[in-house]
Amino acid sequence: MMPNQPDFFKGACRLVFLFCISLFLCLHVSAFEGSEVVDTDSDEMEQGFGPVTADDIKRGERLFRGLVPLGPDAASCASCHNVNPIDTFNWNPSAHEISRFYRERTAEDLYAVVMEPVSSKMMEIHHTYEISPEDMFLVKSWMDDFAERGMDQRPVINNLIFFLLLLVVFIAAVADLVIFKKIPFKLLHLAVILGAGLFMLKTIAHEAIALGRSQYYEPDQPIKFSHRVHAHDNKTDCLYCHSIAEYSHEAGIPSVSQCMNCHVIVREGSHSGRFEINKLIEAFENEIPIRWIKVHNLPDHAFFSHAQHVGAAGLDCSECHGEVEEMDRIMQVSDLSMGWCLDCHRSTEVDILNNEFYSVYMQLKDDISAGRLDYATARETGGTDCMKCHY
Repeated sequence: MMPNQPDFFKGACRLVFLFCISLFLCLHVSAFEGSEVVDTDSDEMEQGFGPVTADDIKRGERLFRGLVPLGPDAASCASCHNVNPIDTFNWNPSAHEISRFYRERTAEDLYAVVMEPVSSKMMEIHHTYEISPEDMFLVKSWMDDFAERGMDQRPVINNLIFFLLLLVVFIAAVADLVIFKKIPFKLLHLAVILGAGLFMLKTIAHEAIALGRSQYYEPDQPIKFSHRVHAHDNKTDCLYCHSIAEYSHEAGIPSVSQCMNCHVIVREGSHSGRFEINKLIEAFENEIPIRWIKVHNLPDHAFFSHAQHVGAAGLDCSECHGEVEEMDRIMQVSDLSMGWCLDCHRSTEVDILNNEFYSVYMQLKDDISAGRLDYATARETGGTDCMKCHY
């Protein structure tokens, strides 16, 4: 049956009209986005640069990334200040961190810091820069936009995706073998079911064992504090910062005022310049605590005392934490599992005869003195008893 002609014609006209309106709006919005994207501060407008456009942001990004040279033999900004997330330790602040810091400041402020730096670290790098105020305005425009957008996060690809794919294959093989019976080769079904099943069981067991553990955990901290610089280069004793480790269950995190004992004088780092230390100064002056990220975590049902291990047993920090003095960014070296702790308690010799803490173990003292026992480990003093850590 043919549709009614007048109604059909009216409907077609409406569709054409709506299409033209939509096309006009799309073109208008595109032109608007290309001509004016973000508002600028009044200070920048007064400099005569005008409103920021999408082209300004793109040109500023090209300048920052070094696609447009900033001067003869000048390194690009991105060569020091990473634009994308990285796994390695970078002494310099990231591009996003700088962008957020200068978000409420003007292009003139940024120009003064880049072209007339007071930090010797920046002087060493920036002395070859030749940047005009106009170019700095473009860079600042991109940085303001980048501060809002943030870094592009890398997709997380792990065994979960492969596990789910195998699970689908496993279910399909079982369903075809039992119900659909489209593929006549039963050995193929069995091979797929066996292979996928074993891999999934292994994955489940591995993930179950690793549940709650964070070996090799290495987070970025709010301030790039380096144990290598403090403990190795400057020979700072661990107990100067972690002063309660000998008599408390926690090692303790130094307060901002304790850090200022040194940094009231030391205002510039040999690697990081002033940017990181300025965070400490700002926190101290504004009485804001620094939210350090805890790296070594134990389950809530497990009790661990630094006083027992550092104060009584006299263990060195590296026994559990690894060679901390060689780390810039602190990392959990051991898995801190119960098996790891028990292995240590079974093999670590304790000084029964000369350590006053073990004076109550008279039988162990007599056995060692009489030669009936060569030495005693933490196991003999109760180090493998469940109630020592779980009570």
